[in-house]
Amino acid sequence: GVSRTTLLKDLDLVEEWIDTFGLTLERRPNFGFMLAGSEHQQRQGIAALAWGDTSFSDPLMQMSHSAGLVYELANDADLMPLASHVNQLVAQWHIKQAMALVGFAEMALNGRFTDNAVLYLALVIAIQKQRILNGQITNTIQPNFNKQVHQKVWQVAAEMLDQQDINLAEKQRECETAYLTMHMLSGSRSGIWPADLEMDEPFADLLSSLMRGVAQAYRVPAMQSDTALREGLAAHLIPAFMRQRFDLWAPTIGYVRNLPERYGFETTIATTLAEEISAETGINLPEDEVHNLVLLLRAAFIRERPNR
Repeated sequence: GVSRTTLLKDLDLVEEWIDTFGLTLERRPNFGFMLAGSEHQQRQGIAALAWGDTSFSDPLMQMSHSAGLVYELANDADLMPLASHVNQLVAQWHIKQAMALVGFAEMALNGRFTDNAVLYLALVIAIQKQRILNGQITNTIQPNFNKQVHQKVWQVAAEMLDQQDINLAEKQRECETAYLTMHMLSGSRSGIWPADLEMDEPFADLLSSLMRGVAQAYRVPAMQSDTALREGLAAHLIPAFMRQRFDLWAPTIGYVRNLPERYGFETTIATTLAEEISAETGINLPEDEVHNLVLLLRAAFIRERPNR
């Protein structure tokens, strides 16, 4: 019941959105359209769509810790073939089981993910398993990924695949283990991981430089040795760096966009730190990540200010 003109206009909007993931629509005359791109890119787009991170209308799916993934049109599945098709697909994503695996990873890595990251990783794991079972397997490893550097997280990812009874050829297994490892490294932490303490030297130097800059900006020398601030910056920046290094989509942190005016000084410092990070690493922090820096700085200042 939709005209061809309307459909083509909608596809133009879809094409603009999927381009952000490096995906394209291949048009075949008298046949239709095909989504073209690597398996890695397609999974990124699927996860963002399921999360509701699109430029379209209200999302059709909702993620929560209690219900998992809920498809808003599930009750209309009997009325619309398309809704029925999507509902069947969503039913193949076992979010609750995936959440249990995220809990296993937290225990194995002796660290905690943020609540948002738990949902994000559960979605990634569920989509990965469904794609593998349907024969859609990633066959490449991101060039910037180094297995030797992240051996501990790699071992946990391999165990998580074993727990799901996923059997693959050796090369395919390596690619899928790397895929899962990269996403875990990119998940926001509630605090620094023991593995993060083994960070490479350039990053450690950058962190020290940022701490000096903070202390100078506030004119409070003691802030340079604020362990809580240093670990907070590391727990925040490491996954942010990983996401950009591996070119991974992740949901925004979700902090308020308009911070209180009394945070103006922290906002200025955070913007300066973000510029230094960009100059040193080439990584540009998105707005929500800069807002997180603002909150970390504010907390550090409250800890250090004199009590009268």
